[in-house]
Amino acid sequence: MTNSFYFKRKNQGLCVRCGKERNNTSRAMCDSCAKKHNKKTQKYKRKLKEKGLCLYCGIKHPEGKKQICSACKSKESKRHRKRKEQWRKQGICTICGKQPATPNYRTCEPCRQKTSKYTAGRYRQRKALGLCPSCGGKRNGENALCDNCNITNQKRRHPGYWQIVMDRANNRCQLCHSTKHRLHIHHIDGNGHNSEHPNNNPDNLIVLCGGCHRAITWLRARNKELGAKLLAT
Repeated sequence: MTNSFYFKRKNQGLCVRCGKERNNTSRAMCDSCAKKHNKKTQKYKRKLKEKGLCLYCGIKHPEGKKQICSACKSKESKRHRKRKEQWRKQGICTICGKQPATPNYRTCEPCRQKTSKYTAGRYRQRKALGLCPSCGGKRNGENALCDNCNITNQKRRHPGYWQIVMDRANNRCQLCHSTKHRLHIHHIDGNGHNSEHPNNNPDNLIVLCGGCHRAITWLRARNKELGAKLLAT
């Protein structure tokens, strides 16, 4: 089937395979042709999976337990990003590509609710199993996140100066000198990323573990002078 013939039938609201009217305008095929196509595709993918071949190209062998080779994955990622960018420019939801996006958002309200519900459920499930809620990897000790996710989170919140502060503190808490717990970047003057005028000068930043960070925050809320004295020592 040529591209011109395909788009001609699609624009006329006909099934691109049999030429009959489509019940669902969001699909290119009618219901019966779509079911046949899905069964054929699933059968073909099962054969590729049994042979250990990529489910996209059917030629290369994916790495490890993956089902798609690296070349096909990069192509699919580029195509997916391009399609999302087109939807964003048109003001369409970047998840479903059907509903108009909510003002000041890239997604529609139903998709946001579904994503939020799914993410919350996955977070609770991973946390109950003792895994990192973000990536599902193993956690170290009592940390909420694994080491990689913790580093990524801190770099995102403190871009540019995170590595400078961590190297200066030798990757340990500057109060209790612990290296076993999750490390945080703390603002000495209290002007963090949530304040109106954040002070991200490296001289105003220190490295604290989760316990020391909570203790300092609690003390500052009740006694600013005592909290400042502890940090000064």
